[in-house]
Amino acid sequence: MADPGAPRATPLLPGAGPRPRPYVAPRGGARGVAPAPARLWASIVLVALSLGLVVSSAGLDGYLHRGVVWGDPPAAPATGGLILGMNVFLEQEPEQANIQKTVAMLKAAHVTFVRQTFSWAEIEPAPGIFADPKTGQSTWAKYDNIVDQLHAAGIGILARVDTIPRWARPPTDDFAKWDKGPPQDFNNYANFVATLAARYRGKISHYQVWNEPNLQGEWGGKPISPQQYGLLLKYTYPKVKAADPAALVVTAGLAQTADPGPANMNELSFIQGLYDAGAKDYFDILSVMDYGIGASPLDRRVSPDRVNFSRLQLARDIMVRNGDAAKPIWVSEYGWDSLPPGWQGRPSTWGPPVSEDTQARYMIEGLDRMRDEWPWVGAVFVWAFRFPDPPSAHPDDPAPYFAVVNHDFTPRPAYTALQNWAQAQAIATAGPIGLGDARLDYQGPWRDQEVGGKQYRLATGPGATLRVAFRGTDATLRARTGPSAGRVYVTIDGRPVPGLPADAKGTYVSLRNTEVVDDDLTLATGLKDGDHLLELRAPDDGSLALAGLTFGRRQPFAWVAPLLFGTGLAGLFAGLLLLFHTLALGFGWLPPAGPEPPRRRGLAWWDTRE
Repeated sequence: MADPGAPRATPLLPGAGPRPRPYVAPRGGARGVAPAPARLWASIVLVALSLGLVVSSAGLDGYLHRGVVWGDPPAAPATGGLILGMNVFLEQEPEQANIQKTVAMLKAAHVTFVRQTFSWAEIEPAPGIFADPKTGQSTWAKYDNIVDQLHAAGIGILARVDTIPRWARPPTDDFAKWDKGPPQDFNNYANFVATLAARYRGKISHYQVWNEPNLQGEWGGKPISPQQYGLLLKYTYPKVKAADPAALVVTAGLAQTADPGPANMNELSFIQGLYDAGAKDYFDILSVMDYGIGASPLDRRVSPDRVNFSRLQLARDIMVRNGDAAKPIWVSEYGWDSLPPGWQGRPSTWGPPVSEDTQARYMIEGLDRMRDEWPWVGAVFVWAFRFPDPPSAHPDDPAPYFAVVNHDFTPRPAYTALQNWAQAQAIATAGPIGLGDARLDYQGPWRDQEVGGKQYRLATGPGATLRVAFRGTDATLRARTGPSAGRVYVTIDGRPVPGLPADAKGTYVSLRNTEVVDDDLTLATGLKDGDHLLELRAPDDGSLALAGLTFGRRQPFAWVAPLLFGTGLAGLFAGLLLLFHTLALGFGWLPPAGPEPPRRRGLAWWDTRE
């Protein structure tokens, strides 16, 4: 019962009495969270930054490592590392002394290969005739002398065959305008290259079919056709192999160009055209030019419309896509143009010229990069050693300033730099290495052995050891194993190898197997990326038949890109979650934390004014 003395409540009339205060979100947000606008901006910034990390992780990895082969390199023909070669023009030398001087300077620079033209037009001026029509003397004599001098010096030859006689070209050709062009009958060209291969068997190991067929000027003004060039390869390849089974056929050096045609065709489309034409089985080595075009070889940007040093990776990508990764690439021409200060002649068409010192530095940086990152590059031929004509003969021509030796044989800085680089290459790099490579130091009783068509280096008694310096992280031995085989003892940098079994004599790998087969035996893996010395000691009974060695390299800092990607992905998820939560509160999809606000339309709850 109500207390009669209690004050009586007065009923409120509509609209009378104190009005409720409007809802105000707590400062700092509900329960201490940042105000909604701050949360919205924070989520947007987090999403943007995280998305940038995800994208940049892939971009960084592609920029740093595109074209780089880690781990086991492709099973390309063993070359013992990157071959340093040079383009020479010995057939144009008027004096024998110049040829002798060139060979001596090449040998002093540790150049192991040259690219030398063999002029079909000069050697066979008429069908089946190998004599000078004016003097009657043999047209072989000059080339025999060149080959003999290079061979005696231990310098290999890539024979470039592209200058053909007029009798072998279509009579409708414009000879005044186009001094080069494809033959009318591809059989004639193939027969001539086979004649070279037979004559110089054992002295010339590589034959290059034509030069720059993707340029109008080298293809007689005719429409550029990878199908026609592929047909030339198909005619030539089997005839060379029949004349010299050990000879290797190299494609023409393809010019770097972004031109879509029809006058010139970019080399990437041309290479794919070769594969589309079914020419894959008619060459052993693909060849492409790789000029710096005025830019540093450390410029890692790669795109089909960019012509630079790194463009070579795109050619390699095409080979891989067409299932041809086992073949190497040889760079037929490589260099930077270095014009004299105050040059007044024609502008260089090979990009901005560089100084002599920069030319030297760029050449070494490019060689280092190919050696360390691209084991699929087998050889690089510098353009060029020396030009036979003095610069005064062509005062307007910028091309002679690619040379690393002046006309009077005085070295330019690039020659000295290349000489020092080649001298320091007494170290194996990523890739297979041949049993007869000069960098393999055999001590004790060893001899060569052939079994079932396979070549081995056989240890024949106690004390047989092998030492080799290599650059990388992994080393693999390929050897003949069997039921009665013993153990090969291994040291790296003079120390036992972690991870290998050991006995009283040291760490070893076992050659024992249930059957006689060639087997790949891991000697070391996960070494510090750098230079190492490997030593193998054959079993005391000499039971080691060495089939080969392969060195690999693992990707350094492989965790950087995954870490950036993972961090970016986590941040992206958190940012999207925060953004969704913020918008959900704003649109009323979720109840806000804290006191219940009055229901208002839209985003009115963001209004934090008193």
